[in-house]
Amino acid sequence: GSSQAVAYAGANRIVRNHALVLLLLAPYLVLLTKLGSDMLIRRPVRGLVAAATAVRDGDLSVRTGLTGAGGEIGQLAQVFDSMAETIEHRTAAAEQSETRYRALVESTPNGIIVHQDGRIIFANEAAARIGGAPAPADLMGRSVMEFVHPDSLEIARHNIEEAYRTGEPSEMTEERFVRLDGTEIDVEVVAIPLIFEGRPAISTIVTDVTDRRQALDELLQLRKAVDASGEVIFLTDRDGLITFINPQFTQTYGFTAAEVVGKETARVLKSGAMKDEDYAYFWQTLLDKRIVKGELVNKTKDGRVLTVEGSANPIVNERDEVVGFLAIQRDITDLRLAEEALRESQERAHGAQRMEAVGQLAGGVAHDFNNLLTAIIGFAEIGQARSKGDPALDEAFREIRASADRAAALTRQLLAFSRKQPLQPRVVDLNVIAESISGLLRRLIREDVELALRCQSGLRPVAVDPGQIEQLITNLAVNARDAMPGGEKLTIETANVELGEDFTTTHPGAAPGPHVMLAVSDTGTGIDPKVLPHIFEPFFTTKEHGKGTGLGLSTVYGVVKQSGGSIYVYSEPDQGTIFKVYFPVVDRPVDWAPEGRPAQKDRTVGGHETILVVEDEPAVRALAVRVLEGAGYTVLHEGDPTEALKLYDAHGGTIHLLLTDVVLPGMSGKVLADTISAKQGVRPRVLFMSGYTHDAIVHGGRLDASVNFLEKPFTRLGLLDKVRGVLDQPIDGQISLLI
Repeated sequence: GSSQAVAYAGANRIVRNHALVLLLLAPYLVLLTKLGSDMLIRRPVRGLVAAATAVRDGDLSVRTGLTGAGGEIGQLAQVFDSMAETIEHRTAAAEQSETRYRALVESTPNGIIVHQDGRIIFANEAAARIGGAPAPADLMGRSVMEFVHPDSLEIARHNIEEAYRTGEPSEMTEERFVRLDGTEIDVEVVAIPLIFEGRPAISTIVTDVTDRRQALDELLQLRKAVDASGEVIFLTDRDGLITFINPQFTQTYGFTAAEVVGKETARVLKSGAMKDEDYAYFWQTLLDKRIVKGELVNKTKDGRVLTVEGSANPIVNERDEVVGFLAIQRDITDLRLAEEALRESQERAHGAQRMEAVGQLAGGVAHDFNNLLTAIIGFAEIGQARSKGDPALDEAFREIRASADRAAALTRQLLAFSRKQPLQPRVVDLNVIAESISGLLRRLIREDVELALRCQSGLRPVAVDPGQIEQLITNLAVNARDAMPGGEKLTIETANVELGEDFTTTHPGAAPGPHVMLAVSDTGTGIDPKVLPHIFEPFFTTKEHGKGTGLGLSTVYGVVKQSGGSIYVYSEPDQGTIFKVYFPVVDRPVDWAPEGRPAQKDRTVGGHETILVVEDEPAVRALAVRVLEGAGYTVLHEGDPTEALKLYDAHGGTIHLLLTDVVLPGMSGKVLADTISAKQGVRPRVLFMSGYTHDAIVHGGRLDASVNFLEKPFTRLGLLDKVRGVLDQPIDGQISLLI
């Protein structure tokens, strides 16, 4: 190699120089030989010449063997032997250095190429491997530019020229090389000028960085993916100090890298909403080399609290030691809020379904119960009328009647809740109703409760049943009074409001658009949050036993829903309660005022007309027949509509009034009335009776203006009054309502 050649050249120069000295001394030695004896001079001189010749020829181990001779010959021999030993030691050192240098050159992973005039004159094993050659010898004599990619030729030539010109190594540059098999690789190259065998040359150090470049490209792609990720990604060391954050971290939490790198994670993100034990468990799990998954409540730079979902993974080194942690998080705050809103909406929907189911049950019970009460009240009245001479019996009938009236009031409340009671809507100004009922309310509430009216002027009209709204306000006021045992303030408020999508989205049952709000609020004890979802359920009450039926608020709920409105309650313990009712605005003028009704003539005197009674409940039918016959009417009666038609055919005369239940076995009362009208040619007057309303004669809980309706339970006088009133109507082909 080049280093060995340099070492040998130095040793040869030393040998030649010393041999030259000996040769210069040779004539003098010959002269001395001639002058001296042959035994003392000629033989030693010949030994010195032979030794010098051997050293010159490369035998560095030769010695004169004359160091013991005396005189100048002995001294000269000593000098020669010392010189030969020095040369031998230096040559051995040079060879050892050459061996080490060659081992270093061959063991380095970097390719080393020496080239002169563009041709390779030396290459190590690594250079052969990088160039795709079987051995270094396969590179010898090739042009160094043969391995340079066309894209890198210009920079390669520039580096070589600069190295020759300046005598200094070139800057390290990255170039593209082409191997002998045509494959392309990325390399880093340095050109170093040197003198090789007496001539200028370039030693090129080549490092294959293809794998490193690929790894860097992959790392760059990974970094781009991390930066572009919608997930929060950050790294910490073993102590929890942040070492890296991606842009989503900044977007989510508001902190820049400069603000958090080097800081403890808990100090940056801890919200205080989680227990210290949770954090301790979290870190210990990671230190145990286990992955942590779940939800955390963290804070942002501006103090907002976020719910995040994610995982934290321990990072271990080659010795399986935890050196840091990788955390990946996703902000699910909006998701959790949406889930909570959905849960609340579902609970409200389930509550509404439950209320609807209970309402259906209550309506059915009320219907059957009203049939029973009709008979009880009616016959109690008849019995009371005939017991005038017996005070004890008269009192018994009075108690029966009073109990039946209380039961009838309960059924009316059940019907109100189940939205089965008939409504007579009018276009009203709620301010007028609130002001007209204020006097009654002041008598209902205690003196220590202040009543305040806050009615907005210019209130828009709504279509409701005035009597039912009065009952609604009364029920809410009584409920508020009972919630203020120590006396506080009861406020009734009205206002025009516009319900937008934001409100209707969070308040199921509300419709967007203009509404009138009726609010009843108190400053009392408030409602327990656990109780709040149940307050509109029938028979649910928090009052002491015997102080409430549990139907007051359920009645309110039913009236509001049947009137097309919506109702919501807001309350906190010890902070009072407010009920807000919203009724849709109508574009019609007000047609109702709380005026006294004109006196009506007595319509219980009876008559002589023919009445067909069709009622499937025997007790109710027997009562109606007895009362009507007692008032002078001719009564035909049946419990089955088919049999009633047969009875009509057998009668052969005119039917002046059809008194029929709405729901009958096999045929509705309306169909029965239509059938008789077709048979008779002239439509008879019709009076429907029922324990609750039906779609056959009532639409959306609101009675048609053309329907006569007698609500069960009814009294003897109530029946006679309704019958006479319908019979006195002109025949105009309509079926009208009377209650």
